[in-house]
Amino acid sequence: MDVWKLTLLLLLGLSILTGASVYSFHQKVHQEIKSFLNQIPSEKNHYIDLADYPQLPEPVRRYFQFVGIEGKPAIRFARLKHEGTFRLQPDQAWFPVEGHEYFTTDQPGLLWYAQLKFMPLFSIWARDLYQNQHGNMWIRPLGEITLANAKGPELDVSSLLRYLSETPWFPTALLPSDYLNWEPLDEHSAKVVINDHGVTASVIFFFDERGAITELVSEDRYRTAGNEQIKTRWGGYYQNYSEMNGIKIPTQIEGIWHLDEGDFSYAKFTLTQIDFNVLERY
Repeated sequence: MDVWKLTLLLLLGLSILTGASVYSFHQKVHQEIKSFLNQIPSEKNHYIDLADYPQLPEPVRRYFQFVGIEGKPAIRFARLKHEGTFRLQPDQAWFPVEGHEYFTTDQPGLLWYAQLKFMPLFSIWARDLYQNQHGNMWIRPLGEITLANAKGPELDVSSLLRYLSETPWFPTALLPSDYLNWEPLDEHSAKVVINDHGVTASVIFFFDERGAITELVSEDRYRTAGNEQIKTRWGGYYQNYSEMNGIKIPTQIEGIWHLDEGDFSYAKFTLTQIDFNVLERY
């Protein structure tokens, strides 16, 4: 057999292996999305009246007025698509990423799955999950090989923090509830504490004059360093607010690790589609 035939056979085998892996990955994720949908209570939705929340800190009330949730139905389920770039280390080049996300709000829940395109012919599929007080990051490049399947109490907190950081995409989830409370700081910032049946985390949101959330900072998130989980100052930025489905939300979000040697920007996502209370997967 000549080298060209052998190369073609190897490429064909790799293509079949990759296709099977992608199919298996999607099947597992689709089952997890179905589980998300099954957790949403069937009671009728309610509409937002800010008069029901008299204790809101002033910048938080300004935020809700700015985004325009008054009289809108509470967002109990959100789904979205995004594109963007991602990197794993400060000295690493950026590579493209495309993802879908699903959120539940009656009980905090997040499911993100994405294709990270390292090279034209090589991608890694990733799924980040927070459900029932537990986080899990699953990364799978090819075949049955699992590059990472992280879990544990540190990841529970970090995944809940990711959920909290992305609530400006579905703002009614930031209203006070059985698991979420606001604490006043000053006219341009406020602290929000989330407690999901014992998994607790907090962030400080910063607001501009309009009321838009522009930044967050948290001291509670863990960063993977080798085999260790290290609590590290973490935050993000929100830009380019646009009205989508009748509510103003940021269309760009950037994730930042505040390291001792300087800030490390690792993720830049641009929203391309979002739907509220459409109880279906993409």
